[in-house]
Amino acid sequence: MDYSITYHTAFSSVLDSLWQHSDQSRLYQNFFEKHGFSQLPEWQGIGTSTMQRLAYESAVISNVFPEMEPKLLEQISRIYQQLGIYNAIREKLLSRLYNIDSDIKLVDVLLILEIACGETFGFEKQLAADCQSTLDLIRETTDTKLRPSD
Repeated sequence: MDYSITYHTAFSSVLDSLWQHSDQSRLYQNFFEKHGFSQLPEWQGIGTSTMQRLAYESAVISNVFPEMEPKLLEQISRIYQQLGIYNAIREKLLSRLYNIDSDIKLVDVLLILEIACGETFGFEKQLAADCQSTLDLIRETTDTKLRPSD
């Protein structure tokens, strides 16, 4: 997730620069006639990866959660729900990029990428913060349970 946040921050600057420094004629030129994605500096794809939900699903099946603190269980459930949403956003963006046709203009690609970066970047930052807060809660819960009683 850290890689995605870093990449989307940097690529967002690239998009801003392309908007500022591209004249109207360039924006409305056919995207693929000008070498497609190679004309986008620092382009490395959409910069998201599929987040795995297998551990959570295994824990549900194994009935691990009844022993867990309710607050921690709620946070873990929320994160895995967010991972499902994130994966759906990723798939939607990939589908949009795979389905662009040969007549697409640079302006259209920039708009798609602008929306993609905007949607994923904010979501990634919130998900990373939620993961960190859940890790902190896990440490706090673990420390409390491991602390010797007086």
